[in-house]
Amino acid sequence: GPYKPAILGTRALYYELKEGPTLDWVFFAPSAWLRPGERTGTFRYGKDDMLFDAEGRSRISNEDYALAMIEELRHPRHHRERFTVGY
Repeated sequence: GPYKPAILGTRALYYELKEGPTLDWVFFAPSAWLRPGERTGTFRYGKDDMLFDAEGRSRISNEDYALAMIEELRHPRHHRERFTVGY
């Protein structure tokens, strides 16, 4: 699909950053389904594996994704690692 080059490029960048010795980086990966919705403030954090809800869906609203991003900027909890959020 049209997103494949961006996904592959982002993946390559992640693995390159992971090998760097000094840069303090963070890679914030969305769930598979990222769409407009509502801000619930209720979501889970994960690391390298995609999160799935009870129905087997990997999803997060744009609003909750943005909320998690802002919280990470305000109160950094992740350093030199990838993390994700999902319901």
